[in-house]
Amino acid sequence: LPNNLVACVGGGSNAMGLFTAFLEDEQVAIHGVEPAGRSLQKVGEHAATLALGEPGIMHGFKSYMLKDAQGEPQEVYSVA
Repeated sequence: LPNNLVACVGGGSNAMGLFTAFLEDEQVAIHGVEPAGRSLQKVGEHAATLALGEPGIMHGFKSYMLKDAQGEPQEVYSVA
């Protein structure tokens, strides 16, 4: 069995597909990672919604998101 698991989080089921079988196993460390982009300090240069975002609703879906001062969705950066 693995000692560590690492998966991208924040975009859907990728991480849970990997993590589910090991949630109860205290011997396995679980690590979720998200895109830091070019800079975590600059607006529009990352997509770190879990580390730097806050709850919001977009298209009727409640999620963590990056927002501007007016509460509107903020630009993000991704290589995708």
